[in-house]
Amino acid sequence: MGCTASGPADPARRHSSGPAVKPPAVTFAEEKMTSAGNRMTLWSSKPSLSRPSSADGRGRVGQMVVRPHPVRVLLWFSRSDSRSKILCRACTRLQLNYDAVYSHEKALDVYNTASPQLVIIDQRNSKHVPGAPALQLRTCNPNCYAVMVALVSKSFIAKDGAATSILQKGFNRWLVESTNELQCMNELQLLAKSDVELQSRLHATDALFVALNESRDIVEITDHEYNVLYVNRTCVDALGLSRDEMVGHNLLKVHQLEVTRPEQAEQIVTQLAKGREYDGHFMCRRRNGDNLLLPCRAFPVSANSRSVDHHVFVKECPAFVLDRPPPISRIRTRASVRSLRKPSFDLRTTSNGSHVVVRRASLAKAPTGIEAPITKVIGIILSAQQAAPMYVAQALEKGLEILKSTELYSPQLNVPGRDSVVAKLQDPVTNDLLGALLSHGPSPSSESTVARRLSDGAGRMHRHSRPSLPNIQTNSTAICSLLERDMNWNFDIFQLERITNKRPLIWMGMDVFLKFDVPSTLGVDIGTVENWLNLIEANYHSQNSYHNSTHACDVLQCTAYFLERERLKSVFDPVDEAICLIASAVHDVDHPGKNSPFLCNSRNELAMLYNDLSVLESHHAAFAYKLTHSDERVNIFKNLDEALYKRTRQSIIDMVLATEMNKHYEHLSKFVNVFSAPSVAEDESTELDMTRLCTPDNIVLIKRMLIKCADVSNPLRPRDMCVEWANRIAEEYFSQTDLEKEKNLPVVMPIFDRATCSIPKSQKGFVEFFINSMFEAWDSLIDIPELIDLLEENYQYWCDLELAESRGEPLPPGDIAEEESGADSSPAEEDPAPVPRLELPAGADSRP
Repeated sequence: MGCTASGPADPARRHSSGPAVKPPAVTFAEEKMTSAGNRMTLWSSKPSLSRPSSADGRGRVGQMVVRPHPVRVLLWFSRSDSRSKILCRACTRLQLNYDAVYSHEKALDVYNTASPQLVIIDQRNSKHVPGAPALQLRTCNPNCYAVMVALVSKSFIAKDGAATSILQKGFNRWLVESTNELQCMNELQLLAKSDVELQSRLHATDALFVALNESRDIVEITDHEYNVLYVNRTCVDALGLSRDEMVGHNLLKVHQLEVTRPEQAEQIVTQLAKGREYDGHFMCRRRNGDNLLLPCRAFPVSANSRSVDHHVFVKECPAFVLDRPPPISRIRTRASVRSLRKPSFDLRTTSNGSHVVVRRASLAKAPTGIEAPITKVIGIILSAQQAAPMYVAQALEKGLEILKSTELYSPQLNVPGRDSVVAKLQDPVTNDLLGALLSHGPSPSSESTVARRLSDGAGRMHRHSRPSLPNIQTNSTAICSLLERDMNWNFDIFQLERITNKRPLIWMGMDVFLKFDVPSTLGVDIGTVENWLNLIEANYHSQNSYHNSTHACDVLQCTAYFLERERLKSVFDPVDEAICLIASAVHDVDHPGKNSPFLCNSRNELAMLYNDLSVLESHHAAFAYKLTHSDERVNIFKNLDEALYKRTRQSIIDMVLATEMNKHYEHLSKFVNVFSAPSVAEDESTELDMTRLCTPDNIVLIKRMLIKCADVSNPLRPRDMCVEWANRIAEEYFSQTDLEKEKNLPVVMPIFDRATCSIPKSQKGFVEFFINSMFEAWDSLIDIPELIDLLEENYQYWCDLELAESRGEPLPPGDIAEEESGADSSPAEEDPAPVPRLELPAGADSRP
């Protein structure tokens, strides 16, 4: 190359390999050292260190080939002198890429950017390079495996404690200064072929440890006395024990093998002591006290072929044992709600008896980080079903049907081993949100039997042409014009609220009920349906900011939108459609504007009546039927026969009770498990088996999911409506928190404090933990990609708003404050026609 450092005036210069230099004129003999049949060449007439030879095994670590890399050298001098220039020329002649620096800052910069394999630091004068520069370099870039060499004077190596001093400063060895260029070349070549190459091989083992750590088998490495030296991540996740609880402890005592299975412990020790491989089973102890019997192979490892140095234990770990959450960084960076989906796996047995983990084709995935134990049970049974004989598979199928038809789903939030989920739940906002919405949950009750559908064998009943609306509809041109778009997802429910003077339910209700021919299905006249809707709406509390008749109208419109999807049309008959619409209209009737935990804490008479179990939902269903049976003029069920009345009543009550949020994961887990079985869809692209969907039990699940999605569809509405709903529910929760503080009651939702609440953060958490997984499952059934797109856009909006709040930046256009200020500033619409009021007997509309 012919390049040399220019001295202190040029503090750093990087040199690259160029054409091979002409070998020196003097001939140097090869010194041959014979040791165990290996030949080591100290010098060759054509020196080149860019490609280490693998002829003597130096290019491998065990069975792994180590890819050679050109050696890069960092030369850190205190000053430019004849010795430093000789070292630079020696690097040039050996075709070594090198960097010569003369300052601490430049040395740190080159070490971080170039990652040299060999670092030579001038230690001839400690005043110019004080402290422990080698330790400083290792600290600033711990991932750089470099050999640290101290350049010292000849007088230094004769001092007492010189080697100790160099080692304490972080150096691997020293290099004595020399004015002989050939001597420097030989020293550099020895360093590159010995220390640097060994360090590179050590660095290559990082890949082996990554492979071990990501293996789905449990891997444990011990010394010859069975003291644990290493465990991989699968071991930690599967057993629930931390590395500190295992590393340094005796493996047999950690698993209590000498107590639970002394004969197995003796067999393992005996086999390994003889230098033989152990192939059998190993009883592992988990943190929760359970014992897990796993197939195990143990290997003795000997470095010198005389005595055993290490033991390696490899245990097959079934997929259902692992509770490893998926990465959530994607939703953090891209605000993609789809990334919350958790992959599901099956454990399958191959013909040779080994276990493999395969992705199970599913309709939708279970909610991230929150999984019911019954979900794992069903996964185990499905896995066993794959390799079982026919008669066993049929028996397992019957068992699955029994499990899926009973209320066995109970969510568990804090699951050991799910570090990311536990960290998420430790967030105070998330904890308060989940705790409030999932509190006071009733214990599972047995699922009631659903009557068979009354449609004939030809399929759906013939739907008559849509009759015209009664006079209440034709008296307002604005209302008629607005309701022409009632099946549009972008329907402006707040405009309907304004032009109907906060009585939108009767107008939307009559429009939707007539569109789906509900009067004909129930066998009543239009006037009775009109009177019933009027009475139901009159018992919604208009003073509630959220749980009022506008919310009921919104849920009804959303339900009608879902019922228009092709798959639901092929599943539901007219009676099912009427049930869904009625349940949507009454699902929050007489809501007091406070949630069930508040009623329980305040010892409200409703909480006493329903024993603190499903207080509000039970009241909504019971009160709706009380109003309906209060007068014949509002009784929409009066002409149903006994069987059909029982069917509609049972289904309506079931749907209203399904809106209880503390049963959210119970209903969602059951829905996902039933419709993700291989018998429903073999792969992602296979059409669903509609005959299976039409079973009575599955129709019940679909109805529950329908009203649940309709009830909390606000995050999927267009931006302005989504923000308005968020403001309204927050205001209602603010009022409850104010009242709890005033009455000195426990604050159910501390995050909804007017002074400290972050609406974007609460909405973001609500989407992540409740909305995303539920609508992914619902989308897989009825196909609503346009709604999922809106969900992602709104989620990104809340993320941006939260980020702006945290940074104290001005809120972006269309923020919450603007929405709040503009909510009541819309231009006045034309006055609506008066809604006819039905005069009922005294006490007919009273509330218990």
